[in-house]
Amino acid sequence: MEQSPGGPRWTSLRAGPRQPRAPTLAASSGHAPRGAPGPARNHDCVSCSHVRAAARPRARSRTGRTPRTVPWRLTPRSPAFGPPLHALATACAEAAHALRDVVGLPPDERAAPLRRLQDLERDGSDLRRRLLILVDDTFVTPVDRRDLVAVVRALDACLDRTELAGDLVARARLPQGSGALVGHVDVLVLLGDRVTADAGLLLRPHEVSPLVAEIHRLRGVADRHYREVVTALVTGDDPAALAQTVVLDRLDAAVDGYGQLAAALEAAARTGF
Repeated sequence: MEQSPGGPRWTSLRAGPRQPRAPTLAASSGHAPRGAPGPARNHDCVSCSHVRAAARPRARSRTGRTPRTVPWRLTPRSPAFGPPLHALATACAEAAHALRDVVGLPPDERAAPLRRLQDLERDGSDLRRRLLILVDDTFVTPVDRRDLVAVVRALDACLDRTELAGDLVARARLPQGSGALVGHVDVLVLLGDRVTADAGLLLRPHEVSPLVAEIHRLRGVADRHYREVVTALVTGDDPAALAQTVVLDRLDAAVDGYGQLAAALEAAARTGF
């Protein structure tokens, strides 16, 4: 301890007299105004986190192999929607063929194809229910959820209306091969076969432009046939004209169901999912 005029002062026995501190960067440059950038500092990139992360060796598994990164997909690869949707489209095509048999056979021989038509309609309702439940239970659907529901309901509507037309033909005991109905039945067969052949594209709406164009073309054929037949039935004196007109309306509604399918596919393509 040393004596000083102001009193005792403690000093370290090991260290010498205290050295003045070096001026800091802030003190040497002065205070910057608020909001202004501070003075430039020397930046050592070796201490940056991204440099350290790049220099760090990649993790290896117990086998010594570097683990592979699994890419994340927004659209699932699960084919869960494909088989039931294809089965529903196939049921529509088979129903159209069964309807052709109902129309082309005598009234007393229509029981077997009519039963087949009713079984297809029942199976189609089960497929529709299964698909709608699958849509509700799936977090990410292959296409937009609303468009997928519209496609399923359009196919189910085609099947229901086809079965109704066949049932009316059998109940009214219309003559075999009625010319007023054959044209629309042929259009339904063509539509069902085409949709079944391209059923795999129903979940890829960006590739269904040819299918949509064919549906619209066949709808135009059915519309012209409808106008001609209705005009002939109204102006003629056929006693079965009323029954044929009612059945023809149901057949035209079935064709319109495929139009709803085309509209749903076009909406899905515009969504861009």
